[in-house]
Amino acid sequence: MDYTGSTKKWLCLSTTSLLVVFGIDSHDACAKNNMVHKQAKKMVGVLPSFSGKSVTARRPSSAQQRKTVRRLANPEMLDIAVKRIKHDGKDTPASTTYVSQKELRERNVTNTAELGRVAAGVMISQMGQASTSTVITIRGVANLDFSDHQESPNTVYSDGAYISFPGAIGGSMFDLDRVEIERGPQGTTGGRNTTGGSIKLVTAKPTEKLSAYAQASYGSYSSFQEEAAVGGGITSTLMGRLSFQTSRQNGYIHNTLGGDFGNVRDYNARLQFLWRPSSHFENLINFHGSYVPNVTSGIYAVTPTYSDPTNAGLSTPANEYQFQTSCASSGFGQPSLGSLTCYGGKKPKGYPYTVSSSTPGFFQRQIYGATNTATWRTNHFVVRSISDVLAMKKRYQEDTDGTELSILNYNTKANTWQASQELNISGKEGRWTWLAGLYYLHINGDYRQGMFGGYPASWSTDTFYRQTVNTGAVFAQSDYRITPTLTATIGARFTVDSKSIHSVAYCSMTPALCAAGPHSAPTGYRIGGNFQNEDWSGKVGLTWKPTSHVMTYGTITRGTRGVLLEAQTAIAPNAKFRNIVVKPEDLWDFETGIKTNWFDHKLEMDVGAFYYNYHNYQAYRLDVLSEALFNAEAYSYGGELSLTAHPIKNLSVSVGASMMHGYVKNVSMPDGKLRDQNMAFAPHWMVNSSVRYEVPVSFGGLFVQGDMSYVDSRYASTVNSPALAMPAYVLANASTGWYSKNRRWNVTFFVKNLENAFYYTDNVDITGADGTATPSFSTPRWFSGQVRYEF
Repeated sequence: MDYTGSTKKWLCLSTTSLLVVFGIDSHDACAKNNMVHKQAKKMVGVLPSFSGKSVTARRPSSAQQRKTVRRLANPEMLDIAVKRIKHDGKDTPASTTYVSQKELRERNVTNTAELGRVAAGVMISQMGQASTSTVITIRGVANLDFSDHQESPNTVYSDGAYISFPGAIGGSMFDLDRVEIERGPQGTTGGRNTTGGSIKLVTAKPTEKLSAYAQASYGSYSSFQEEAAVGGGITSTLMGRLSFQTSRQNGYIHNTLGGDFGNVRDYNARLQFLWRPSSHFENLINFHGSYVPNVTSGIYAVTPTYSDPTNAGLSTPANEYQFQTSCASSGFGQPSLGSLTCYGGKKPKGYPYTVSSSTPGFFQRQIYGATNTATWRTNHFVVRSISDVLAMKKRYQEDTDGTELSILNYNTKANTWQASQELNISGKEGRWTWLAGLYYLHINGDYRQGMFGGYPASWSTDTFYRQTVNTGAVFAQSDYRITPTLTATIGARFTVDSKSIHSVAYCSMTPALCAAGPHSAPTGYRIGGNFQNEDWSGKVGLTWKPTSHVMTYGTITRGTRGVLLEAQTAIAPNAKFRNIVVKPEDLWDFETGIKTNWFDHKLEMDVGAFYYNYHNYQAYRLDVLSEALFNAEAYSYGGELSLTAHPIKNLSVSVGASMMHGYVKNVSMPDGKLRDQNMAFAPHWMVNSSVRYEVPVSFGGLFVQGDMSYVDSRYASTVNSPALAMPAYVLANASTGWYSKNRRWNVTFFVKNLENAFYYTDNVDITGADGTATPSFSTPRWFSGQVRYEF
């Protein structure tokens, strides 16, 4: 329950001051706070009330008394608050994973796409060696439509500000304080409503004390990365922090006909100012930007396929005979032996890390924005305003067929911006702890996506479109302490979603050839309209905490996701607005869990279980060359387990596991029959683990660390074609190094993908276009070394 910001906070108020307590028992906090005030009254009489009445106070008689007065003048300086109990979600009645900046650094998690290594039930994938479209999957819930205008059912926040663009989610993570991941529907405590879960990136904030760090790394394929930050007090009330990161590397997929794929040029910066003129008001403004110049990307490991008439016409990996026969019967002609596609194309030696691409793709992106967070504290409540504006320009092109023949190439372009405003108020009165607020989001973008080819003849199609989104919501949630150990939760949200889209088609061929070939409407064909829906979200729950070591909870939540409007790569002939409307999705989530710690926190366990029941589940498939979304009924169930142990001194062990089964009912197969299907990107099992051991020595400390991730087999589409089945894989990483006695210096050597595992991260079926499936694949084994200094 996120009542005052990006992590759980209990608000403990007295008549003279506000104490914000992070992650500790609210009753103990209140008691300690009252004790502090009694002590203060003895020394200074009556503290200033915020009513504006003048109050006479005695001058402190000692240095210790003066120090206490200074601390009481600023609630952030109180003993309880200054401890800053670790943000780990242990007192949050939900399935959560909180990852500290220290753990991110130790495990060399530098990109949002790698967060699946540290969180059970979370999988993040990208396509085409680029961050053009990042797919976040939490408990099998994901947005697989790679169009630039579609929002994810899993929200991503940066310092409380929602990021709506799928093309802006993937990228470097630097100078963070922590990452918070919460599974399950969201919305009753603010932000964007969603059915999957949330990922919150919390940056390191400016402080009064001067602090800084700098690190540099070098690794395989001439990869360089530099990162640094510096911050501190500017005046008595103003603090600042500047941080940046740059990354460069050569491509790891050799192209015999042009530039190598997978090269990186990535530049990021952030500038923050925190103004705290008094103990009850502060304002944080965050300016940030990211720039990726033209890099080579967009190549795939091509798999020959055929439509299997004995299995509902589903696309299936083909042997040589099946492939030859299928290509000929589909009108492509009979390709030569060993061809990758029905039109031809050969595997060079070393494939797929060596390819022959005559039309290599590219990726370019600019992101820039600002977030302002104002917080006002009074005796009885806290008011917070989060204002954000974010803009993105992006271009992406790929060699979809992955051969020396320019058969099929996909490209996309986005020029979009968003503005959001959240205003919330929270407080505590007696047994009640409450939060209420308003949320508004506006998104406006111009987009283009299309295809082109030059073999066997030149052709191209495009869809130019504009989408506008306006969302408004009112939300509230409250906790009521029934007994000292039992708390009830109730929350609600009412959301109005309004979306409009206007698209126009382009096709380089005659109308007849456009319809017969890429299945496209003729040039100038227009489609568009508006859709508005109103819906509600809700939550009820009970939390029982019989001891300080055990917490159990049970919740029932209704989550919602608004209407989706399709913008197909090629507008279908004679398509109408009603054909591109995908109805709003709602979900009932029944959840329970237990969080415990033993042996003075040397063993901690978090177990959760859930059952999801969907209405109008928004499912995905690819029809020929165009994305297709549709509604269906669906359900899923499963759970997560997280264990953290410190069995002996200097040894840390963590294990996370998730199990789930998700099914979409009555999905239409290529032959028209209906079947229940597995949810896409929903592996039945996922496991992650890490082990770290440190050895103190006279000149500091030595350490060795390893982590492992297991992802079970899964499908890349709601239509479970065998060609889109991605095998299970294991990813192992290791590191070793040294740190100085004061831990300011740190030298680390990393190995990612220790066993050089080859696995698929995404897959697209284009059997109807050239007789293939085109999976994205993993990076090879990667070595790097890093030096870091901080103070």
